[in-house]
Amino acid sequence: ACVRALKLIFTSPSASSASAASSALLGSSSQGGALPVLAQLLREHAAKPEAAEAAAAVLARCCASRAQQVALTNAGVVGAVCGMLTSTRKFSQIAALDLLVPLLSSNPAA
Repeated sequence: ACVRALKLIFTSPSASSASAASSALLGSSSQGGALPVLAQLLREHAAKPEAAEAAAAVLARCCASRAQQVALTNAGVVGAVCGMLTSTRKFSQIAALDLLVPLLSSNPAA
């Protein structure tokens, strides 16, 4: 439910992709950041596909800057989301592509 709420916030037309919420999400879990949890949801896409799709939608809004791209890459998001591409669920495949496009755009670290 929390991931779905984040998805609604981040995909809202009034939400800014460069919002302070993006920075808060990308902090470590010890600092209150949600990135490790969201990355884990991507890894568990087979067991929880809807949660993984929502996590991908949230993370797709957190790729605006080079620092954000590096943080996501360092957290293993690229490998985690690639597993969703082989899913039989079209929604999972689309969510994965929606995340990979901004994450890999001009990102040599990935």
